[in-house]
Amino acid sequence: IDAVYIATPHTGHAKWAIKTIRAGKHVLVEKPIALSAYDADAIFHEARKAGVFAGEAFMYRVHPQTAKLIELVKSGIIGDI
Repeated sequence: IDAVYIATPHTGHAKWAIKTIRAGKHVLVEKPIALSAYDADAIFHEARKAGVFAGEAFMYRVHPQTAKLIELVKSGIIGDI
């Protein structure tokens, strides 16, 4: 296992992400990555120490529809925004 996807209820995200990271695994956490900025910082701090990736599973950032929307906005075809 190279990576783990955390899809527990929100209250378990930070706990299980940190356990996964400490086991030396990359982690992708369902949104929200944590319930507080403190917990999110703890996740990223642990990931840096362990040298693994920790990220939030926020699909819209890389979804093809988002790329198309950006293309339409930049082209001006839908007007000025």
